[in-house]
Amino acid sequence: MRLMREIEDNNASMAQLNTKILQANVVLRNLLRNQLDLEDQINIRTNSIGIDEVKVVPLRRTINVQEY
Repeated sequence: MRLMREIEDNNASMAQLNTKILQANVVLRNLLRNQLDLEDQINIRTNSIGIDEVKVVPLRRTINVQEY
């Protein structure tokens, strides 16, 4: 009788652990997706800064703004 109780307790513990593993995997997938999104945003901003430095800054230097 006591052995059956221990087996049931172990099975319940294993079920809880499996649930936690599944939840952790969901969280991990979300974190990886967020990482990819952030890397994409960083690449876009890096490219924007590069375009600004190459094309826009030289144009700004040619503009003469006088204070009144």
